[in-house]
Amino acid sequence: MATLMYKGKNSMMVRGKDVQARLDAGWTFESAKTKITLRPKRTKTPKWEPEVEQKQDLTGPEDLTTIEEQ
Repeated sequence: MATLMYKGKNSMMVRGKDVQARLDAGWTFESAKTKITLRPKRTKTPKWEPEVEQKQDLTGPEDLTTIEEQ
């Protein structure tokens, strides 16, 4: 059965037969207590934003006339 062993900041999966040899070499079963610094997640922002034109919907055929009254 494989186990995870640590030495300093390194870690390695070790087979059951190799565990004793790794223990003699200074490997342990517990990780070094180091503070992990997490970076905030970055969100993707578009380089450009498309311009959206607001158009009013036509309500019926009377709006389709192009005759202008003077």
